[in-house]
Formats: sequence, C-alpha cells, structure tokens
Amino acid sequence: MKPGAQATRTIVFPLWGPNGVKNEALEQTQALFAPLVAFYVSVLLREQGLWDKVPQRDRQTKKVLFDPETGEIRMRKPTADEVLTRAEAVTVKTRAHPNPPYDLKSVPGAAKAPVVFRRAAIKRAIGLVRSHRSNLARWERRGRRGRMPGMPVVKSFPVTVYRGLGWIVREPLRSFLKVKLWNGARWAEFRIPVRIPERAAGLLAVSEETRARIEAVLSEARSLERAGRREEAKAVRKHLKPLPWEIAQASITLYRHLDGWAAHVPFVRNVPVSKAEDQRRARPGIPVTTVDLGENNLAVAAAWKGRKIAGTLFLRGAAHERRRMRRLAAIRQRQMASGKPTKGVRSNRRRWVRLTQAEVDTARQIARRIVDFAKAHGSRVIVFEALSRMPTTRGMGWTRRQNLRRSWWMRGRILNFVRYMALWEGILVVRRDPAFTSKACPRCGAYGERFSRRGEGRGPRHTFRCPVCGWEGNADLVGALNLKKKWDRTFPPLGPLIAAAKEAKKLKTAPAMLEDKGAVRCAANAG
Repeated sequence: MKPGAQATRTIVFPLWGPNGVKNEALEQTQALFAPLVAFYVSVLLREQGLWDKVPQRDRQTKKVLFDPETGEIRMRKPTADEVLTRAEAVTVKTRAHPNPPYDLKSVPGAAKAPVVFRRAAIKRAIGLVRSHRSNLARWERRGRRGRMPGMPVVKSFPVTVYRGLGWIVREPLRSFLKVKLWNGARWAEFRIPVRIPERAAGLLAVSEETRARIEAVLSEARSLERAGRREEAKAVRKHLKPLPWEIAQASITLYRHLDGWAAHVPFVRNVPVSKAEDQRRARPGIPVTTVDLGENNLAVAAAWKGRKIAGTLFLRGAAHERRRMRRLAAIRQRQMASGKPTKGVRSNRRRWVRLTQAEVDTARQIARRIVDFAKAHGSRVIVFEALSRMPTTRGMGWTRRQNLRRSWWMRGRILNFVRYMALWEGILVVRRDPAFTSKACPRCGAYGERFSRRGEGRGPRHTFRCPVCGWEGNADLVGALNLKKKWDRTFPPLGPLIAAAKEAKKLKTAPAMLEDKGAVRCAANAG
C-alpha cells in the first residue's frame, strides 16, 4: 500500500420529507440515470477500441517506458478516466468530434444533462462492462467451463451526484441537501431538508473547513492564471488535494429506501501509512492485534506489545447463532406449508431480507469492537487468517447442522468491515497463512489435540492441550497466539506438523495418546 492511502467512511443522511414536487424530481432524475447508463453500456460493448491499451509512462518524467529485453513500448490497460474520455469522444458533439457515431439525443433528456451527471453515468457503465469483460476473460482462461457470463443487466440504479451538482449544507436552524435535479423538462436546483446523525456532525464541520481551504486555493490559482502567472498557478493547484488526515466530503449517492429517500455521503481521509511489511522491518516490536475468526467464538483477538500480550477480547456467537437458527426454522416451516412460491402470495422474501440484515449488522458490530480494541492498545496492524479458500468437508462425517453453521460463517464480512473501519484510524489489515495456527502448540510448536466435548480427563469444552510440553488453554485463543508467530515469521516448520497430523489421522486417535516414533519426532523437533 502506498503512503497516503485514502480511507472512506459513509454516513446515511435521511431526507426530511421532500414534498410532491421534490419527490417527482428525485424520481425523474433516477428514471433518467438508468437509460443513460444503459446507453453507455451498449456503446462500451460495441466499441472494443475504447478498451485499447495505452503506453506506460514514468510518473516523474512522463516519458514512455520501453521493455529492456525486447525494446518494445510497455503497454497497460486504460484507466476508467481514459475510457470515459474515449466514450465521450464517440457520443458527445464537440469541435474536435463534430459527428460522433452515437447520438446522445436518443436518450430523452440526456442532451441537457450536466456534464458531471453524464460522467457519473459513464463511470457506472464502465464498472458494469469492466466486470463483464473480467468474468468473460476468466471463463475463457478456464477452457469455457460452465455457463458463459451473461451480458450486463441495467436496472434502476441509485443516482451518483458528483461534487458541484450536490452537497450537504449546514445552517444554524436547519441543514439541507443542495442538489440539481431533472424535473422532466429542465434541470433545477432544490433544497431538501436532511436529518444529520450525531456521529456525522463533527465530520461535516471538518469537511466544511477542508472545502473552504480548497476554495481559497482555487480562487488564488485562478487569479494567478488571469494575471498570466501560469507557473505559479500550477504550483498553487498542487494544494487542491486534501492534506494528510484532512477530511473531505466526496460525491453523494441518492438511494430510495422502503421508508423514503436518503443521501449516502462518503467522507474521505488521506491516511499517511506505509506497507505493513515495511513497518515490521523498521520496528520489529510494533504493536499488533491478531484475530482468530471462528464459529463458537465469532472472533478472538489478542493485542501485543513486543512479545507480551496486552489484552484479549472474546466475542461470543452462541446468542446470534440461536437467533439465526430460529429464523431459518421459521422460513423452512413457512416454505413447507406454502410450497412453491406463487404470484400474489406472500413468500419468505421479507424473512430472508431480515435474516441478511441481521447477519450484516452483527458482522459490523463485531468489526467495530475489533477495531476499537486494536485502537485502544495502540496497534498499527491487525493480523487475520487468510480464509478465502476453505477445504471441502466431503467425507469428513459432518452433520447437517455443522455444514449449515459453516455455510453461514461471517468471516468474509467481518474482514471487509474491519478493513474499511481500520484504515480510517490509520491501522492496516494483513492476512497470513492459516496452516496449523489452531493445531500447533503456541509454546513449543508441537502438534496438539483439541477437544470439543467434555470428557474424562479432557477438561472444559473447546480446550487445546499439548502432548509434549503440557500447555493447556482455550482452543480459539491458540489461533490468535500463533498468528503472532506468523507475523514475526517465527512459526515452526510445517514438515513435522504435517507428519504428526497424518499419523494421527492414520491411527484415528488423538496425538496425546500416541507413543510411537511420530510423537517422538514431533517432540524432538519442538525441543
């Protein structure tokens, strides 16, 4: 990650009861946005030349780079802004392109749309077509196995309002969204009252200071340009971008929810951070937080300062799992009673929506507690396991409930929310190989045993015990302890652990009960 990564935090501002005229303008604007996106999707799919590669240039000198071996020009894929410029050249009539091959007037109202509105639609179309091209290329690489990726589907999209077309304005008595909307005949400016959440008041105040500074810099640059001092104006314009840790208000997106319209406002912050690996090399004892995601405990975190644990955090998941199972049981019973969903008959759609919302909300709460825990202990990096690809459970004798629990595991959602929230605080998130993090002894590195049920001589549930050194502790905490070794690159070699695991599987007994050469080798390697 480059120094100066951009962190984003999005706040939802509900629109405070727009009247009939404003509601009509919001609906007309949304009705114009979708056909405009569909128009540019068709253009981007037909004109393959819009995606042609461009020469790669040096960032400092702007000179074209050549391959030292072949002497040919290095090429790269075009950026979204470059594709946007090409798309406008074939659709918008200008002096340089008096007769574009595609007529923008074919979309009613699009010719009168502001430039920033049109460009927001082009950017949305570029995202759809780029995703389609990526899926199609992946399908080709895999030998055309499976179904061919379908064409992009353009539905009713939320409207993106770029800066200059709309922003949140605060006043002593009330706050409102100042935005230009299409009312079916012309573009007009509207002021729609908004409700500002408590957590957004401070962000708005800081972003207004940033905006005032940027406007002052822009005014100074324009005055220098009018005076003919272009070099000085160019130097001044370099200060238009937000400074480190400065908060600015980005482009607004208008959503229509079930209970009315809302403005989703992202606030961006330029966070001066360096790569996690560079931080580890510069400061070997840098404070970190290691997190082990599980099913019994949704997350177990350990904060480290050097080689000592500064604190632990256990986030239980039993209550959430019970609520999830009750919702799934209700859905199953209703589906069995009603049979196949038919038109005009209430189905389980709302129950599925509520279940998904509960999962997302729980993942967000877990992520917030992890980030707050890391921030409270001064951690600069949060270490997770790389759980993107999980081994299959076929032939392992898992019950239906175990498979159901695993299918609803929120590991991806929690990780994404932690990344999103941690970067805002200047904390990086990295992943490490999960091999044997939950099965190796955190003290000696030997292959240990893990119990999930109470039994004679086995202690409480979810206990880990080392057969070599006798270390015993919480089984979910073992993963967080071993992740610190993965971060420090001091985790024991995998060879002896793999051999011990194969021996345990072969004899179908716990490693602690083994008294053969495999356990002796494991102990020798650990010692």
